[in-house]
Amino acid sequence: MSAPPLPEQIAPFKLARQGVSLRGNFKLGKMARLAESLVDSQGGVDVDLHFDIDQQGTSYMRGQLNALVNVECQRCMRPMRAPVTSTVSVGFVTSVEQVSDLPEAYEPCVLSGDVTALVDLVEDELILALPIVSVHPDQACQPWFEQTGKQQVEETPVEEKENPFAILESLKKGS
Repeated sequence: MSAPPLPEQIAPFKLARQGVSLRGNFKLGKMARLAESLVDSQGGVDVDLHFDIDQQGTSYMRGQLNALVNVECQRCMRPMRAPVTSTVSVGFVTSVEQVSDLPEAYEPCVLSGDVTALVDLVEDELILALPIVSVHPDQACQPWFEQTGKQQVEETPVEEKENPFAILESLKKGS
C-alpha cells in the first residue's frame, strides 16, 4: 500500500496548530533547481515531516528527507548513485525581523503569505544536503585510474628550475 499523495500547497501555521504529520514521496522531476546538480531526475524523495508549535510559540516543521540521486563522480566523470539524507528543523516566521527571535534549533523560513509550496521547502533542504564533491570509492573509479595512467602521473619527475636568487646567494657568501 503506497502513502497518500503529498499536498502541493500547505499552510504551515495551520498545520502546526493542528499538529499534522505528512508522509509521502515527491518525484525528483518536480524539482528543477535540484535537477541542475544531478545527472538526471530519476527517482523520488521520501518525506516524513511533523508540524507543531513549541513551548515558546514557534510554529515549526521537523522531520526526515531521504533520496537516492544520480550525480556525476568528480574523479571519473561517470554517473553514480548517492544517498541524500536531510534532518529538517524549520521555524516559520512572517518577517525577516522575526528571524533573530527564532531559537537556534530552527532554520528560518520566512513566509510571505499563509500558503507555500511544500515541494519548494523539500527541494531547498535537499539542495543543502547534496554532497559538495561526489566521488566513487577508489575501487569503483578503477577504470579511470587505468585509463589516465595514474602511476605515470605520480612518477613524472619535476623539472628543477634555476633559482633567480642564486646570484644574491653568491654575493652574500663573497662578502
